[in-house]
Amino acid sequence: MLISTPEELANNLDNVKDDFDIDLIKPAIRRTERKHIIPVISKALYDRINDKYEADPATLTDIEQELLDEIQSALANLAFASYMTSGQLDISESGFHINQSETQKTAWPWQIANLKKQLLQTGFEGIDMLLEFLETNKADFPEWVASNAYTINKEHFVNTIDQFQLYYNLHGSRTTFRSMSSVIRKVEDFNIQAELGKDFYDELKAEIKTGNVSADNQTLIDMLVPAVVLLSSATAIREFVVIITDNGIRSFDSYEGAAEKEKMASMSDIDMTSQNLENDGGAYLKKAIDYLKEKASDTLYATFFNSDKYSNEKECRDPHTKMYY
Repeated sequence: MLISTPEELANNLDNVKDDFDIDLIKPAIRRTERKHIIPVISKALYDRINDKYEADPATLTDIEQELLDEIQSALANLAFASYMTSGQLDISESGFHINQSETQKTAWPWQIANLKKQLLQTGFEGIDMLLEFLETNKADFPEWVASNAYTINKEHFVNTIDQFQLYYNLHGSRTTFRSMSSVIRKVEDFNIQAELGKDFYDELKAEIKTGNVSADNQTLIDMLVPAVVLLSSATAIREFVVIITDNGIRSFDSYEGAAEKEKMASMSDIDMTSQNLENDGGAYLKKAIDYLKEKASDTLYATFFNSDKYSNEKECRDPHTKMYY
């Protein structure tokens, strides 16, 4: 476990005193490590850092200590967000009781909801910073580079919130961005692959995962990014109107788990916004594919040029001018 003292917790959280009982949050720390930290840094790298940290933190090298600092920043915030619900209660043989006294009262639900939102946002920002640190120093962490954790954060054409927000504003919410991963995957698999063809699509994805993208392919990927962002947003706006819970499928504004509700957009507003995003995304996709068809040759974008996706184009274009007859 990579946080073991109240001081480490207090160093990474606002308004938490360094005499906080660390035992109260240990289950949440373990859950957070399993759910958020190990999938990002890999089990092998986690074990390397954890073994040294638990045996004697002084044995950590400078770069390992810097990594630990990045991990603890994300871990403390996400673990405390996980702990907040149960932390308000005392659980004993006599039942469940709210932690409250004559001098201290439980925070209002909206205060708790806002704090949890802040903790999650800060925690996921910490995950982003952790990934940037690992990428910058990957030569020092071969376990990470050799693991699935290295490629899972490079599986899309759009892998960071900064890329996403160039074309659609998520108001800095990394939680929202991460929740959209399944939507981005569908858009790429269906809309983008349909235009590129499977072989060329797989070629681009393979280069992204290895981090060795050719200059020409990067130019095309940069043109595809706005299409992915806008088409994903169009899909998400419709899909996120409802949520699936243990109680079934429910509309967002009827979800009782939300302590603080915002006014739900009307279905006509949702449809109109989604359609506008879909139109813009389609225009960006057409622009990218037009560029690809114009530039493709035996030496440039050759996989696409020699595919069935381009065969009809070759039949109706002059080989020298590339003009349609």
